[in-house]
Amino acid sequence: CLLTWLLREEFRCVLLDYPVKARSFDSLATMPLVVADHFGDSEFDLFATSFGTLAALGQLTSGASSRIKHAVLQGPLVSLHLSWPEKLLAFGANCLPVTMDRLPFRRSVLQANHRRWFPPIDETRWEFFANDTGRPRAATVATLARLANGHDYSRRLSGVQTPTLIVSSEGDANRHIVAADVLSKGLPNSRHEVLTNSGHIACVTHPHRM
Repeated sequence: CLLTWLLREEFRCVLLDYPVKARSFDSLATMPLVVADHFGDSEFDLFATSFGTLAALGQLTSGASSRIKHAVLQGPLVSLHLSWPEKLLAFGANCLPVTMDRLPFRRSVLQANHRRWFPPIDETRWEFFANDTGRPRAATVATLARLANGHDYSRRLSGVQTPTLIVSSEGDANRHIVAADVLSKGLPNSRHEVLTNSGHIACVTHPHRM
């Protein structure tokens, strides 16, 4: 991640990858604590984007949130309720023994949603994003979506005291815009910033502004 590269001299950055066979959404939410314990850190800062913000909220609204010094939630979700078509897609993808890059029309969907926000002077950045997001197995992504389905933290925000920066982008989908508004109103110690001329993947397209 380009954002990690920019922060490498000021912070020790640890990137978390979701397990191939996750058993519960709560186990995903506690991953930062497990990693912090591994490194012997009693406190840490937490950055999460998109789907990862839902797992981050699972940790922020738990009893162990005092260990998180600061949190940054970019392009956030506050809940996830899959529609019936989305549930069917997740069920079908769970049965496919392929990686995401083998799914039909995937590149076209990425192109339509994200391509225009990437800087035209650096074509390699788009190729990096398209290739990197194509590596996970479709079944893994489907499992994560099914585990997260039904989780809603909107009524548990008032007890979160962690200083939290909420970052929205001009190109965020409506569900992320609504979630950012709910978070900015519900988290008592939060600040909401909006990046103009930037899409949902701002940590890749515009890391220097993040």
